[in-house]
Amino acid sequence: MSRFVFALDAAQQKVSSQRMVRAQSCLRWTRLLLVLLVLPFPLAARSRAGTSATATVLLVSPGSFVSAGTPLTLQATVDAGGSAVTRGTVTFYDGTTVLAAAQLVGRGVAYTHGSANFKLYLGPGSHTVTAVFGGTSQFAGSASAPAAVTVTPASATTTAIAGTGSPGAYTLSGSVTTVSAIAPTGTVSFLDQTNSNLLLGSASLSAAAQINSWRNLVPQATAGSTYGVVAADLNGDGIPDLVTSNYGGTTISVLLGNGDGTFQAHMDYPVGTLSFGLAVGDLNGDGIPDVAVASGSSTLVSVLLGNGDGTLQGAQTYDAGGVPEYVVMADFNQDGILDLATCAGGVGTVSILLGNGDGTFAARQTFGTSVFPDGLAVADFNHDGNFDLAVSNPPMP
Repeated sequence: MSRFVFALDAAQQKVSSQRMVRAQSCLRWTRLLLVLLVLPFPLAARSRAGTSATATVLLVSPGSFVSAGTPLTLQATVDAGGSAVTRGTVTFYDGTTVLAAAQLVGRGVAYTHGSANFKLYLGPGSHTVTAVFGGTSQFAGSASAPAAVTVTPASATTTAIAGTGSPGAYTLSGSVTTVSAIAPTGTVSFLDQTNSNLLLGSASLSAAAQINSWRNLVPQATAGSTYGVVAADLNGDGIPDLVTSNYGGTTISVLLGNGDGTFQAHMDYPVGTLSFGLAVGDLNGDGIPDVAVASGSSTLVSVLLGNGDGTLQGAQTYDAGGVPEYVVMADFNQDGILDLATCAGGVGTVSILLGNGDGTFAARQTFGTSVFPDGLAVADFNHDGNFDLAVSNPPMP
């Protein structure tokens, strides 16, 4: 029995026109395969005819030279002829590596209007950070000048001593360990603490042996049997937090990160039974991550707006036209506002809910695929600058 992967392409037309190309079945697999593509280039640093030129400026604080463990704030502002651009997405890069994508702030008071903001920790070494504005149907994309950031090591070390031999012919050795991508260097001194710390000798550290391994499993409790989990910085401290969908209950859970790989006790928010797929993004343009949750028991998708302190507002629900199970976010009509896409299991449709920019959504627009779609991925699959959808399907009964 074969499984199929379909693609829906919204190229060169707005979703609001209620026209989307139905792509034909292109791949057959003996097992379900859903691939999310990560494009190796800035998606929308592009210029369109009839759009206004923009300039993007990147500010890195507290500065260009920091010690490891210092949270960095990246703020990109986008200007068009002296006016702040308040809609669209800015992607931050470290070299060619994507750090994060953030929406420009168009409302609210938490951040500067026309800015995209992201806080993070960079590892020791030299970094080149840039910000790329993706552009909209009104404004052309632009990229900032690169900002050089140097992070100096500040990792704690542990020193141990070992000895072999017999009286009169001892050999002492010292070892230094640290949790870091950069090996420790320098000299180890051997002192006789029974004789006023007399220096017995010293030796330079030899080449380090790096050990890459997982640490022990650290379980984190949620409010119920967990199905989905996503990471996002919900309280703006630069530390990733977790959001889980509790399929075995009626809530989702938020676990704020402590920065050492552990998390605070879960905070729970009601969303109805059988919560399933999750997506995180700034849906109302205030610079704060929001959460969308798909249901496995109703036709509703729930939206919980973030407050910026790690808490969420109460759920607002929208009809997806069938049991959605999964939800993704993307700007499908190039107005600079994130939209939602869901797949309706058992109905054979994909629904698009266009964002209004304040965290609410227009009525769904529905497109046929085939029966029982059960997975979604979003990317620009044909490199035309528009977001497309990949929809996976289980075997035909």
